[in-house]
Amino acid sequence: MQTSKVAIVIVTWNKKAFVLELLNSLQHLNYPNYDVIVVDNCSTDQTSDAILEYFPDTIIINNPENTGGAGGFNIGLQFAQDNEYPYCWLLDNDVIVDKDALMYLVDTLDHTPDASICGSQILINGSKIVQECGGNINWRKSNVILNKHGQTRVIESSPDTILEVDYCAACSMLVRMSDVNRYGKIDPDMFIFWDDIEWSTRIKSNGKQILCNPNSVVWHHFNGYKPSTAWRVYYRIRNKFYFFNKYSKSKNTFPLLLYIYEELSVLYKHLHIYDFAFAVDSAIFDFKNNIRGKWQMQNISPQVSFISEIDTIPLNNYFVIYDHAYGSLNSNSFQENTTHNVISNQLTLTTLVQTLFQLTFQPSIAVGNQLNLFMLFSNFAILLTEEGTRIIQNNKAKNLLFISYRLGVFVWKRLIAK
Repeated sequence: MQTSKVAIVIVTWNKKAFVLELLNSLQHLNYPNYDVIVVDNCSTDQTSDAILEYFPDTIIINNPENTGGAGGFNIGLQFAQDNEYPYCWLLDNDVIVDKDALMYLVDTLDHTPDASICGSQILINGSKIVQECGGNINWRKSNVILNKHGQTRVIESSPDTILEVDYCAACSMLVRMSDVNRYGKIDPDMFIFWDDIEWSTRIKSNGKQILCNPNSVVWHHFNGYKPSTAWRVYYRIRNKFYFFNKYSKSKNTFPLLLYIYEELSVLYKHLHIYDFAFAVDSAIFDFKNNIRGKWQMQNISPQVSFISEIDTIPLNNYFVIYDHAYGSLNSNSFQENTTHNVISNQLTLTTLVQTLFQLTFQPSIAVGNQLNLFMLFSNFAILLTEEGTRIIQNNKAKNLLFISYRLGVFVWKRLIAK
């Protein structure tokens, strides 16, 4: 049994029930030598009091302000540095860990001196569906590819079967503290989103390995499909700009990325989703002006009125499409004579064309937590946000004309540029 002492760091903000569930799962770890440190990012739901009551051995650090996941993890990493832990295990506050998860992570880094980080296989809570086993960066398309995403749980025949990846999610990653001392902690100005990807990339650029051991398993409650909100849109876009502008191997791809998001703002305005358009515009402005850290304009984001009642839509005889499986909003939410289809992450061009054709020529509803093509070509789009369910009634012909016009503008600008 390994004896390296591990600091387990959890950052939380108003997620008391989830943190207690995670702390309970940590009680069953098949690993003898660790301390649990919870960084409470100024919660208002009495998280710290509940932890003290039910898990009194937990070390609690009460942050006087919410510094995001990046800032919170850095506080935990600083604690690990100050107390000379050889390893630190970063965990999202909404995961449940398998009893052997930490054992496999420590064993991997113990036996791979060139590796700085090892992540877990992350499953969607209550299922055997993989959220990711680490991920890789597609530099040409300026996006990330989640390993094994949407597949059935990976069961490796040997504990020595390890994946080398470009990054691991801070949802569950074990880091070697000697390399944290050498290459630095998480960039606090990213606040949330892309911070773990930037950190992994920075470390890997110094010749270190980033690994994922699929035998280490955690279950994630929200798995990236949670309802959207303007602040999530802002951080995802601004930090994505920062990341690819800093690390992209081809600087020619970045202007196109910037243009795509400028067009996304125009599209949000076309559909009267003004708070999301404001978030995109703010992200672009702040990136161009090197404004980082916490979003200063969040409190003046426009308020959007929306319809939240699903029963305002005539739900029978419709083709209903989801960009993911969304828990309680499923076929049971609709009346009879509806056809349901969940878009696979393995969507082919043929399937895409067939689906868009079906959406265009029959009554249809598209469900998702972010704007996508299926929403634009459906009669109704159901946008899932933290503030509630927004129902957008589309004019398919008008949307098609709008998209054709914007594509024409893009082509014209490209021709002028040449």
